[in-house]
Amino acid sequence: MPFTIHPYRRFPVQCSVTYNAGPFQGQGTVWNLSCSGWRIAGDFPMRPGDVFIDRHAA
Repeated sequence: MPFTIHPYRRFPVQCSVTYNAGPFQGQGTVWNLSCSGWRIAGDFPMRPGDVFIDRHAA
């Protein structure tokens, strides 16, 4: 992965989520929130442009 300078400050978080991408459901972890996005690692792959619907774990 190439080095990138991000235009927005990233907030170091780690949050478990369940998410839907179309008819599929995945579980994973969200990291590094910013005004323009986040990083997610989960068991169902997301692509840029996919609609992300999440349910935060309590």
